[in-house]
Amino acid sequence: MTGHGKAARLALLTAVLLAGCSSGTGSASETATASATGAPTGAAPPSSAAPASPAAAPATTGAQVPAERSALPDGVYRTQLTIDHAKQLGLDDPGNAGTWTLTVKAGTFKLECVPTSTPGVECGTHDPRLPAVVEVGTLHGTGNTVWFVHDQELLVKLSGCVRHSPKVDGCGPEDAYHLDWKRAGNGLQFNNYVGLGDQAGLPELSAWTVQPWTRIA
Repeated sequence: MTGHGKAARLALLTAVLLAGCSSGTGSASETATASATGAPTGAAPPSSAAPASPAAAPATTGAQVPAERSALPDGVYRTQLTIDHAKQLGLDDPGNAGTWTLTVKAGTFKLECVPTSTPGVECGTHDPRLPAVVEVGTLHGTGNTVWFVHDQELLVKLSGCVRHSPKVDGCGPEDAYHLDWKRAGNGLQFNNYVGLGDQAGLPELSAWTVQPWTRIA
């Protein structure tokens, strides 16, 4: 009895094991073949698939404002344009008209404008209710190229303008621009205007470049 019972139990165990193997997802030979070829033995769940990496965005480069302080000579410089005179010089935008005064001191600048006849039209449509200062900031660059970098927080304090406002009380563009300069008599001549960001695309010919600036102090 003992011998038959052991054999019966062994036969039963063998049958159970064989049944378990036959209920699997693949036969032993299939598993061996998959292992040999490197193929997966079963379908991976969708969540386990690694997402495709997006293509790297192309690197963008732009002009960098030099760290060096500009060699633009200290002084107070002025240029004056009436609307009619501006048109004669090829400036169709009446916003170029006005009495423009540039103060340069120790690497900083302040640009002011007073209308010659038509407030709110001249001086870049600057709000005539505000003080005359229209730009203020620092001067950078090497050689005869000067970068004008705005300090809008200081401009708000000096003029009361509103940053990013599209109305006449706005502080104006915020990005930097640069010009080449040279001495002209006792003053300065600017040319080769290049603007960045919201200053880009402005014409080369403007109140900056159309005629020399005379030193008055």
